[in-house]
Amino acid sequence: MQILYPVYIYIYFILIIFADEPGKPSNVQVVDWDKDHADLKWIKPESDGGAPITGYIIEFKVSNM
Repeated sequence: MQILYPVYIYIYFILIIFADEPGKPSNVQVVDWDKDHADLKWIKPESDGGAPITGYIIEFKVSNM
């Protein structure tokens, strides 16, 4: 008599997503401003780089003009 033991095979898949850098927004405009704020608007980039754009980083520089 032969005894059979169950054999379990586990296969794991790892999904790796490589995203490119998204495009730059176009037609950036200042639509309102005051001494303590500026309101901007722009057209979203044509390419999201393969992943959703979830936010933007806005930088500013004080001019000595």
